[in-house]
Amino acid sequence: QVINLQRFTSGEDRWIAVVDEKDFLRAREEAERQMKFQVEEDLREMKKKDDYILLQELVFTETERIDADPPVGGEGEVLQLKLIYRLRAGTLSTSSLYKWLRRYLQQTIPAGFVQHGEGITIRDLQVHGRDLRHSELYVHAAAKIRGKINRQQLFQAIAGKTLEEAQIELTGFPEIGQVKFRNTPNVQRVPTRSFQVRFLVPMER
Repeated sequence: QVINLQRFTSGEDRWIAVVDEKDFLRAREEAERQMKFQVEEDLREMKKKDDYILLQELVFTETERIDADPPVGGEGEVLQLKLIYRLRAGTLSTSSLYKWLRRYLQQTIPAGFVQHGEGITIRDLQVHGRDLRHSELYVHAAAKIRGKINRQQLFQAIAGKTLEEAQIELTGFPEIGQVKFRNTPNVQRVPTRSFQVRFLVPMER
């Protein structure tokens, strides 16, 4: 609403509403406030997309043009302001990220281990830089791994040994964390025939 009034210069005894700089600045402040709310709504919609991750550090808003009707110095009771803005945001393809993580994970898994399942958990994601074209991305992710059990190799290592010796031998393999013997009340030594020995790996179930 224009509140600045000026007297007619034609000699008529009445007042007219004229847009001055204060009216324009007040309207612009309100338009920018509404723009902020609209940007937040736009970003909320972008976050709903499962195939992309919104990088908050790479969100930029800039005002491209402001049109005032009437312009400063023009006559009018009401000032209408049109603000045109551009929202730019960095996003990361979820499928590309997980594809890269799986490839990188395969290079870091210790010898004797394999990934357990397909799940990868992203625990932290940081953007270093404020350039949409080139910024460094730091990702902290985790995945479950399990020992790659070679049953023939394990059997050869313990065949004919006492249970105590077999347990010591098995725990020496880096891919084995815990060893338990079942149904062995009268067994003194590990059988020498492979069909008599069964290896159970809980994480393979």
